Amino acid sequence: MQNANQNTLVRDLIYVGVFGAVYMIGVVIISCLGYIPMMIPINPILISLLLSIPMFLFFSKIDHPILCCTLLSSILAGALLIEGHSINIFPLIIPFGFLAGLVLHFFGKTVKGISLAYIITGMIAPASILPLWISTKQYMEMAAHSCSHETVLFLADLYQKQWVLPLIYIGSLIAAALGTLIANHAMKKHFKRIGLV
Repeated sequence: MQNANQNTLVRDLIYVGVFGAVYMIGVVIISCLGYIPMMIPINPILISLLLSIPMFLFFSKIDHPILCCTLLSSILAGALLIEGHSINIFPLIIPFGFLAGLVLHFFGKTVKGISLAYIITGMIAPASILPLWISTKQYMEMAAHSCSHETVLFLADLYQKQWVLPLIYIGSLIAAALGTLIANHAMKKHFKRIGLV
């Protein structure tokens, strides 16, 4: 029994690494739209919508959801830290991973559990732009080193529009909910094969 648990843990850690990489590649591809400044506040919404299928697959495979989801969110936060964000990015992301894992733990690998976990995970994407409003100086300094002058001016203007931030979160929540519909439809055969439906 102990060996079986160790085997599933090792397998789950591999899944965390693989799907963490897939998620980050997806984020990078979608974030390329950020070269068009007006797409910057829309990127988190697109991420929450379009990355549902790999995340559904991840959720359906792991057996240690709290650990795996927390680790995955930590990896995503770490990637943003390397990108130039402050250490404050961790408390903006990790709680959503932990909460998603908690939902999976209590609901199990059911369609409902996986769907709810993804909706929660969809709230991770806006954390990439949230620092514009909560640590503005550092965010703008990071942008000045990595973005065009046009983008920096756009971000400075965006900062003045406080109402944009709640819209990004609401949009990401709705997008994640729509993403669950897309993933459920796309993965119906997979779910049937593993006994979730």
